[in-house]
Amino acid sequence: VEPGNYTVTAGSLACWSSPDPLGYTLPVAEWEAKTGNDFTVSPLSAQPDRFVYVLASCTPYSTPCCGQPMHYDIYYGNNCFAGAGSLEFCLPSAVDFVSADPPPTSTTGGPAPVKLTWDFAAAELPVQSVHHIRVSVVVKAFGAGCEASPPTALVANATFLPLVGDLHPENNVYT
Repeated sequence: VEPGNYTVTAGSLACWSSPDPLGYTLPVAEWEAKTGNDFTVSPLSAQPDRFVYVLASCTPYSTPCCGQPMHYDIYYGNNCFAGAGSLEFCLPSAVDFVSADPPPTSTTGGPAPVKLTWDFAAAELPVQSVHHIRVSVVVKAFGAGCEASPPTALVANATFLPLVGDLHPENNVYT
């Protein structure tokens, strides 16, 4: 490094306090090594920060058609400290459940399931991880005949529980 004054700063880390100090300005002579200038950070809390979002796709068409397959891709994860949880996915009444990969831990409602639940141990939700579930459904007829369902009839809801104790519970719910 060329001799001169250098500023060293620490970047921000999700779920950790701001570094203390925010940075150092250090004069450096030729061939000089600098040590002992440390940054201190601490966890904001030992709480998880789960999140979920859902993308819907209709194949092979761009709009939902009666009797055609449709997929809900659920993306979920944990930004902070590991913690067990459950992901609940409520299907709209305008679809029939076909399958999910991975399969849900439980299904409720009927005759076709309307709520799918996946339970996760803390070890299954490592920090800074994103996971994927694909739910396959078939679009039902809407109204008389076999009209395409309006997009509002195909809205599904996902909730990553528990909300209590989560750092940002607002991103645990997706509609």
